[in-house]
Amino acid sequence: MVEDIFGIDMVMEDDTDSEHGEEEEEEEIDDDDPIQTFDRSEEHNLSRDKKFIVSESKLLQLIQNQRCHCGESINPGSVRKGRNVAAAVHYEYSCMVGHPHRWVSTEFYGGKSAIQIMLQMAVLLSGLTWFPFAQAFQFANIAIGSASNFFRYQRIYRNCISNCYRTKMRGMLDKYRDRSVCVAIDVRYDTPGFSANKATAIFMEYISGDIIHMEIGDSREVGRNSNKLESFIISRGMAYLQTNGLNVVEVVTDASRAIISLFEQSKYGNISHSLDVWHKAKKILQVLGEAGRKVSGRDVLPWIKSIVNHFWWCSANCRGNKERLRTMWLFILRHITNVHRSIMYECPHGPLSVPEGKKWLTIDSNAYKIVKSFVTNRIWLGSLKYYATNRHTGRVENFNSHTLLRYCPKRLKFSYDSYMCRNQLAVLDHNEHQSRAPANRQDGQPSIQGQVSRRTKQWVAFQRLTPKEFLYIEDLLVECMRATYGVTNASLSKTAQELDVLAPNLSNAANPGSQEIFHTRQQRCEGASLVSNAAFGDG
Repeated sequence: MVEDIFGIDMVMEDDTDSEHGEEEEEEEIDDDDPIQTFDRSEEHNLSRDKKFIVSESKLLQLIQNQRCHCGESINPGSVRKGRNVAAAVHYEYSCMVGHPHRWVSTEFYGGKSAIQIMLQMAVLLSGLTWFPFAQAFQFANIAIGSASNFFRYQRIYRNCISNCYRTKMRGMLDKYRDRSVCVAIDVRYDTPGFSANKATAIFMEYISGDIIHMEIGDSREVGRNSNKLESFIISRGMAYLQTNGLNVVEVVTDASRAIISLFEQSKYGNISHSLDVWHKAKKILQVLGEAGRKVSGRDVLPWIKSIVNHFWWCSANCRGNKERLRTMWLFILRHITNVHRSIMYECPHGPLSVPEGKKWLTIDSNAYKIVKSFVTNRIWLGSLKYYATNRHTGRVENFNSHTLLRYCPKRLKFSYDSYMCRNQLAVLDHNEHQSRAPANRQDGQPSIQGQVSRRTKQWVAFQRLTPKEFLYIEDLLVECMRATYGVTNASLSKTAQELDVLAPNLSNAANPGSQEIFHTRQQRCEGASLVSNAAFGDG
């Protein structure tokens, strides 16, 4: 009966750190051990099989309450742990007559613990990292397997994720091939500041919000000059899109000088370049805000919001005409002096009273001169041509700030392969869920949530979306499981990457020896301490 309930003669995978918390190598499975194999449809069954967390005392109680096939009860004193199994437990015991039995708490797939494989894939596919995940389970005293095993098998999972990503992106390119598309582009570095090692360029179809391409670059490709990395990966990404038959007629980016210079090159002569209008409006707020904090510019402050709104309105209503945008923008100088009509242009609003909390400016006032100096700035007017189409990169930046940050946080360092893999997962997540329907309450009304904006300190409201379904995850799990089938630990050695040929690490030199470096530094610190003590008379 015990065999019928629990099953026996199953191969176990050693995980020696489950008892003592030490990281040790896992033993290979003996050739003489029988390996239970599954039909390929079994991967779906294993992924759909519901799992539970059970305490060890309850497992022992369950075993001790069973009866052997001979009818005798289990000898409580015979129950002992067998070989260590990754993310599971193995018991060996016998009945009162002495019939031996064994039981393991996990199914096996290709000679490996199915529970461990599922946990490893769950960590990676959900955007988590192993050590915080393992620490949380360590606090709860739950066995989940070793970190060394996770990082070994992560190499297999990365290949499966890359294959899935490439298949999905080929379908995305087919969707927009031979069509005129507007592409929003934004670059995100792997770390803040000016010492970034890797960067990601996202190419998003402007109308639909689909990510049609992602380009990843490493600073080793540009001689460790991360300032060149932005233009480098955008140029490479644009070449990829054009080679694959996409007719890019317009690109939308932020106001990076490097990107502006890039798209001024002759090879992009047929592509219209627009800049993000939100960043330009933010610049108005910053410049006039600083001027308004001075005593001579206090009368500017009440007009800042109106000037920002005017810029948005001009960009949205100039109908792509750059000269019309310039004329509309310059008319703000008449509007703030209560003049709303001229030969060239007329304000579209009706009669106005004196705005509350404001006063009309006079052309000889300091406030008017400050506004005029800003509005008519030569560089500012020269850049207006980039805002005639009223484009913004908000959806790309939202992806970078939320979805991508979840899978690839900037506070952590990842290898090039892991960085690539996590970026691919973020793109898959976005493309699968970016067109979710709005959520409704139980009474059928829209589900609206309010919150305070950190920037404006004002209440804002937005409609909730239906929860993400992650329908692609099950197929990805199955592919990852199939790739691990029968793979031994010895075959999972780290392979050299193409970038390692350019430069194996940041220093461009081999490690002279960690022990030697440590002792040299320790001696230097001890020497500095002796000099300090002697200087202060403590020696």
